[in-house]
Amino acid sequence: MIILSVLASSIDALLYGIGLGVSKITVTWKVALLTSLFPFSFALSSLKLGRYVSGSMSEATQEGIAVLIYLVLAVYMYFEQRGREYKEGNWIDLDQDQRINGRESLLLALSLSVDTWIIALPLGMIDVPELFVAFLFGFMNFILLYLGNRISSTMVRKISRSWMSLSWILFILLSLLHSF
Repeated sequence: MIILSVLASSIDALLYGIGLGVSKITVTWKVALLTSLFPFSFALSSLKLGRYVSGSMSEATQEGIAVLIYLVLAVYMYFEQRGREYKEGNWIDLDQDQRINGRESLLLALSLSVDTWIIALPLGMIDVPELFVAFLFGFMNFILLYLGNRISSTMVRKISRSWMSLSWILFILLSLLHSF
Protein backbone atom coordinates (compact mmCIF):
# COMPACT_ATOMS: atom_id res chain seq x y z
CA MET A 1 0.00 0.00 0.00
CA ILE A 2 2.85 2.39 0.81
CA ILE A 3 4.57 1.76 -2.53
CA LEU A 4 1.32 2.31 -4.47
CA SER A 5 0.71 5.58 -2.61
CA VAL A 6 4.24 6.82 -3.27
CA LEU A 7 3.98 5.83 -6.92
CA ALA A 8 0.58 7.49 -7.36
CA SER A 9 1.96 10.67 -5.87
CA SER A 10 5.20 10.61 -7.86
CA ILE A 11 3.80 10.00 -11.33
CA ASP A 12 3.36 13.77 -11.66
CA ALA A 13 7.10 14.23 -11.07
CA LEU A 14 7.84 11.89 -13.97
CA LEU A 15 5.34 13.65 -16.21
CA TYR A 16 6.67 17.09 -15.32
CA GLY A 17 10.23 15.88 -15.91
CA ILE A 18 9.29 14.51 -19.33
CA GLY A 19 7.30 17.61 -20.24
CA LEU A 20 10.11 19.94 -19.28
CA GLY A 21 12.64 17.76 -21.12
CA VAL A 22 10.52 17.72 -24.29
CA SER A 23 10.48 21.52 -24.14
CA LYS A 24 14.28 21.51 -23.73
CA ILE A 25 14.00 22.88 -20.19
CA THR A 26 16.73 21.46 -17.97
CA VAL A 27 16.15 20.20 -14.44
CA THR A 28 19.49 19.78 -12.69
CA TRP A 29 20.00 17.22 -9.95
CA LYS A 30 20.21 20.10 -7.44
CA VAL A 31 16.82 21.42 -8.50
CA ALA A 32 15.36 17.92 -8.40
CA LEU A 33 16.80 17.47 -4.91
CA LEU A 34 15.43 20.82 -3.72
CA THR A 35 11.98 20.09 -5.09
CA SER A 36 12.00 16.65 -3.45
CA LEU A 37 12.30 18.28 -0.03
CA PHE A 38 8.78 19.61 -0.44
CA PRO A 39 7.08 16.22 -1.03
CA PHE A 40 9.13 14.90 1.89
CA SER A 41 8.00 17.66 4.26
CA PHE A 42 4.39 17.65 2.99
CA ALA A 43 4.22 13.86 3.41
CA LEU A 44 5.73 14.00 6.89
CA SER A 45 3.28 16.67 8.07
CA SER A 46 0.36 14.78 6.54
CA LEU A 47 1.43 11.50 8.12
CA LYS A 48 1.66 13.20 11.51
CA LEU A 49 -1.75 14.83 11.03
CA GLY A 50 -3.27 11.50 10.01
CA ARG A 51 -1.77 9.84 13.09
CA TYR A 52 -3.10 12.63 15.33
CA VAL A 53 -6.62 12.65 13.86
CA SER A 54 -6.93 8.87 13.79
CA GLY A 55 -6.40 8.69 17.55
CA SER A 56 -9.95 9.87 18.12
CA MET A 57 -11.60 7.64 15.47
CA SER A 58 -12.67 4.06 15.27
CA GLU A 59 -10.84 1.80 12.84
CA ALA A 60 -13.94 1.56 10.63
CA THR A 61 -14.12 5.36 10.39
CA GLN A 62 -10.44 5.55 9.51
CA GLU A 63 -10.87 2.99 6.74
CA GLY A 64 -13.96 4.80 5.43
CA ILE A 65 -12.12 8.12 5.28
CA ALA A 66 -9.15 6.51 3.52
CA VAL A 67 -11.40 4.84 0.93
CA LEU A 68 -13.28 8.12 0.36
CA ILE A 69 -10.04 10.10 -0.08
CA TYR A 70 -8.68 7.61 -2.62
CA LEU A 71 -11.96 7.42 -4.57
CA VAL A 72 -12.23 11.21 -4.75
CA LEU A 73 -8.61 11.37 -5.94
CA ALA A 74 -9.33 8.67 -8.55
CA VAL A 75 -12.26 10.63 -9.98
CA TYR A 76 -10.30 13.88 -9.88
CA MET A 77 -7.25 12.35 -11.60
CA TYR A 78 -9.38 10.65 -14.24
CA PHE A 79 -10.99 13.90 -15.35
CA GLU A 80 -7.94 16.10 -14.70
CA GLN A 81 -5.45 14.07 -16.71
CA ARG A 82 -7.56 13.09 -19.69
CA GLY A 83 -6.19 14.50 -22.92
CA ARG A 84 -3.29 16.36 -21.32
CA GLU A 85 -0.07 16.85 -23.16
CA TYR A 86 3.51 16.43 -22.02
CA LYS A 87 4.19 20.14 -22.46
CA GLU A 88 1.93 21.37 -19.68
CA GLY A 89 4.82 22.07 -17.31
CA ASN A 90 6.19 24.84 -19.55
CA TRP A 91 4.51 27.54 -17.48
CA ILE A 92 7.06 26.89 -14.71
CA ASP A 93 9.94 28.36 -16.78
CA LEU A 94 8.86 31.94 -16.11
CA ASP A 95 11.94 33.66 -17.50
CA GLN A 96 12.07 31.38 -20.58
CA ASP A 97 15.78 30.60 -20.12
CA GLN A 98 15.34 26.82 -20.59
CA ARG A 99 16.40 26.16 -16.97
CA ILE A 100 14.50 25.76 -13.73
CA ASN A 101 16.01 27.91 -11.00
CA GLY A 102 15.12 30.24 -8.13
CA ARG A 103 11.42 30.81 -7.65
CA GLU A 104 10.70 28.44 -10.54
CA SER A 105 12.06 25.65 -8.34
CA LEU A 106 9.57 26.61 -5.66
CA LEU A 107 6.69 26.61 -8.16
CA LEU A 108 7.71 23.18 -9.36
CA ALA A 109 8.08 21.89 -5.80
CA LEU A 110 4.66 23.15 -4.78
CA SER A 111 3.07 21.72 -7.94
CA LEU A 112 4.49 18.31 -7.10
CA SER A 113 3.65 18.43 -3.39
CA VAL A 114 -0.02 19.30 -2.98
CA ASP A 115 -1.31 15.88 -3.97
CA THR A 116 1.40 14.26 -1.82
CA TRP A 117 -0.13 15.91 1.24
CA ILE A 118 -3.55 14.43 0.45
CA ILE A 119 -2.24 11.00 -0.56
CA ALA A 120 -0.13 10.61 2.60
CA LEU A 121 -2.99 11.46 4.97
CA PRO A 122 -4.61 7.97 4.95
CA LEU A 123 -1.18 6.38 5.46
CA GLY A 124 -0.84 8.40 8.65
CA MET A 125 -3.98 6.71 9.96
CA ILE A 126 -2.29 3.33 9.88
CA ASP A 127 0.84 2.37 11.72
CA VAL A 128 3.65 3.20 9.28
CA PRO A 129 7.15 4.51 10.02
CA GLU A 130 6.52 8.19 9.29
CA LEU A 131 10.07 9.35 8.59
CA PHE A 132 10.80 6.42 6.28
CA VAL A 133 7.55 6.83 4.33
CA ALA A 134 8.11 10.59 3.98
CA PHE A 135 11.63 9.84 2.73
CA LEU A 136 10.14 7.49 0.11
CA PHE A 137 7.84 10.27 -1.15
CA GLY A 138 10.76 12.69 -1.46
CA PHE A 139 13.18 10.16 -2.93
CA MET A 140 10.73 8.91 -5.56
CA ASN A 141 9.91 12.48 -6.60
CA PHE A 142 13.62 13.23 -6.94
CA ILE A 143 14.35 10.13 -9.02
CA LEU A 144 11.33 10.42 -11.32
CA LEU A 145 11.65 14.17 -11.94
CA TYR A 146 15.35 13.93 -12.75
CA LEU A 147 15.07 10.70 -14.72
CA GLY A 148 12.00 11.91 -16.65
CA ASN A 149 13.86 15.07 -17.63
CA ARG A 150 16.88 13.11 -18.82
CA ILE A 151 15.08 10.45 -20.86
CA SER A 152 12.18 12.59 -22.06
CA SER A 153 12.73 12.22 -25.80
CA THR A 154 12.86 8.43 -25.52
CA MET A 155 9.78 8.30 -23.30
CA VAL A 156 7.67 10.46 -25.61
CA ARG A 157 8.47 8.33 -28.64
CA LYS A 158 7.80 5.03 -26.89
CA ILE A 159 5.04 5.72 -24.37
CA SER A 160 1.83 7.59 -25.03
CA ARG A 161 0.94 10.31 -22.51
CA SER A 162 -2.45 8.72 -21.98
CA TRP A 163 -0.82 5.54 -20.67
CA MET A 164 1.28 7.46 -18.21
CA SER A 165 -1.65 9.40 -16.78
CA LEU A 166 -3.44 6.38 -15.37
CA SER A 167 -2.69 7.24 -11.75
CA TRP A 168 -6.41 7.17 -11.10
CA ILE A 169 -6.20 3.37 -11.39
CA LEU A 170 -3.68 3.34 -8.54
CA PHE A 171 -6.16 5.25 -6.39
CA ILE A 172 -8.88 2.71 -7.15
CA LEU A 173 -6.45 -0.06 -6.09
CA LEU A 174 -5.59 1.82 -2.91
CA SER A 175 -9.26 2.25 -2.03
CA LEU A 176 -9.82 -1.46 -2.58
CA LEU A 177 -6.84 -2.33 -0.39
CA HIS A 178 -8.19 -0.11 2.37
CA SER A 179 -11.67 -1.57 2.15
CA PHE A 180 -10.55 -5.15 2.82
